[in-house]
Amino acid sequence: MAYRINRTDGTLITEVIDGTIDSNSIDITLIGKNYAGFGEILNENFVKLLENFASATSPQNPLQGQLWYDKNENRLKIYDGTQFRAGAGPIVSSSTPVGLVAGDIWMDSAEQIMYFYDGVGDADGAPIPASRIYSKTQGKSGLE
Repeated sequence: MAYRINRTDGTLITEVIDGTIDSNSIDITLIGKNYAGFGEILNENFVKLLENFASATSPQNPLQGQLWYDKNENRLKIYDGTQFRAGAGPIVSSSTPVGLVAGDIWMDSAEQIMYFYDGVGDADGAPIPASRIYSKTQGKSGLE
């Protein structure tokens, strides 16, 4: 009898046939009943979970809420159902990040300006500057 593997909310991920494995549906290997060599796969799954899928590339089949340690940025990220987002701390980027949520802080690395996003933003919905008003390229500093 196949194992029915469900998400926490009850939706079906896949069915794993007896004596087989499924390494395509999610980022850990799902093991069917009576699969020979299950011990190694089971233990490797535990390692992946302990290290939060630490890698330079994101997991291929993430589930919403999945953690990933991005070795390129040395940052823990969380999959929001669409993309991996920084789990904590400011977002450092030379362009405005996509999908900001209330409470996000963005450090513009090109212009050296810090922004915050309150869920609404300025008149155009953009993040609000929290540091200097002038950009680095303007050669000015201070408040207006």
